[in-house]
Amino acid sequence: MIADIIPFIRLPRQLVFFTYHVPNHLAVQIAIGQYVSIPFRSQKIFGLVVNINSREQSSLKSVDTIINSIPLVGADYLTHLKNLASFYGVSLSVATTLALPPLQSRKIMEMEIEPWQEKHRVASGEKPIYHWYKTTAEHSAAYAEYSNEKVVIIVPEVGRIPEVMAVLSSERQSHALIWSSELSQKEQREIWFKIRNHAAQTLVATRSALWLPLQQSFDRIIVDYEHSENHKQWDQTPRYHTKDLAKLFSRNFGVAYSEMSYSPSVTSFYFIGNGNYSSVNSAVRYFDSPIIIQEASNIKKPEKLYTSTMARIMESLVPGTDAVILYNCKGTIFPDTGIPAVVREIKQKIFDPAVHVITVSAKTPLEKITEKNSTDTRLIVSTHSILGMLDWKRVSIIILLDYDSQLQFAEYAAEEMLWHTIADILFHKNSTTPFIIQTKQLEHRIFASLNQPNDWYAGEIKARELLDYPPFSYLLRYLISGKSEDESKQRAKQTLACLEQQLTKTKKKIIIQGQIQAEPQCARGSYWEVIMLKILESDILSTVLTLNSLMPNTIKIDPHPISLLNPR
Repeated sequence: MIADIIPFIRLPRQLVFFTYHVPNHLAVQIAIGQYVSIPFRSQKIFGLVVNINSREQSSLKSVDTIINSIPLVGADYLTHLKNLASFYGVSLSVATTLALPPLQSRKIMEMEIEPWQEKHRVASGEKPIYHWYKTTAEHSAAYAEYSNEKVVIIVPEVGRIPEVMAVLSSERQSHALIWSSELSQKEQREIWFKIRNHAAQTLVATRSALWLPLQQSFDRIIVDYEHSENHKQWDQTPRYHTKDLAKLFSRNFGVAYSEMSYSPSVTSFYFIGNGNYSSVNSAVRYFDSPIIIQEASNIKKPEKLYTSTMARIMESLVPGTDAVILYNCKGTIFPDTGIPAVVREIKQKIFDPAVHVITVSAKTPLEKITEKNSTDTRLIVSTHSILGMLDWKRVSIIILLDYDSQLQFAEYAAEEMLWHTIADILFHKNSTTPFIIQTKQLEHRIFASLNQPNDWYAGEIKARELLDYPPFSYLLRYLISGKSEDESKQRAKQTLACLEQQLTKTKKKIIIQGQIQAEPQCARGSYWEVIMLKILESDILSTVLTLNSLMPNTIKIDPHPISLLNPR
């Protein structure tokens, strides 16, 4: 007997598994999904059984031991992971590692393992449900509608977990589990087995939880703050998006799917209006908090504060409060050098040593932002990435500075990101807290539509329809690198020719946009080119799997990108 085993080591994506001989004394026990010990080169490592075959091949190395007689996962979930590995262009060993708990043989042997329940649930035909809330009370009421269901709640960053926990009922809070990268290996292992053993009722988690075998415990996946760009794993492989994983989970296991936000993404807004989603609050939602739009037409440098804005900051600097300036720049944090001129300007005008000026850079300790003394007076300069970490009760004023430059980005979603940044502030800030936007583009659609959100959404949807951007297509991005500019361009040219040749043989509706030089062109020691595909097919999964099968291992695969040009 032989067994195909996924080793728990990082492999190139074309290597799916290794094949081992199964000794006679293990042949009667071995099963798909078991955790086993195997020889690999000069050492022993662990792996997961993915296939079993009765034929003999004695020249192979032999399985050493079976760690657990009851499989950790079932064949149905392994099939799901195979599809995810192919969808995101990683090896099955990488996908399996993401899906399993930290594996230590002694610790795993101590855990109680219930029999695996295969769940090929029959889909109910229920449309995804959308909850558009504008107050904390409406947020809480949305969750109350699922009081009889076992739910997974996915948030875009760790800082949102306390916010969600606060709006859940006391009963749901009492049994809610938390999953994030901040857990210890022991905590991750314990929670994983509760989910695996059908013992979990509520899970509040960041996006990595969607690799876990959630169908063993839960009836519904809820993606909250669905508009957030942080639902995308953009900085490392696999580059997955929360919504894609959740919808694939729903499709494969029949788990119901819902979305929530105080600021719907353009795609979800379109799906609500088009009947793809069932909306609980179908009317357009408005915020009541006022915004001060400060025209800065006479300011030459966009990072310079308007005189009246600086005066408002000085007035707001009282003990126990935070004045916040959100400064736009490419990326999520300031570089360690080149601190914006606004910080130098502020330090020149604020002489009070009791005011702590904090610039959030790559080296800023997180506790410097999140740990607050009740008497501290702070002026925080950051990008919008800090919004999930602010204590809004302390915020005495908030200012958007130089966000005009974001409207010039060559990215189809740049305007949407600014729209959601504004909505994020309006939802969280105190109604009396001044909110100032300094702009030279007072007539721009985004500012003209702040009191008429339906106008902005309608305009954005029309623009995207003309160019076949989401929601009218699904984007798939290929990143091609080279040691020189010429090498990256030549590789991209060859890839593009291969795609064009293959697509002429099919009737699939796919638009190729590329090749395009990445921006920045040079990153992580390589030169980058981009090929973007706009998929107009309804079956996204099979189309992406077909396209990815044409790609060599050197190409990075990025489904549902949040940036068209940035190679990071």
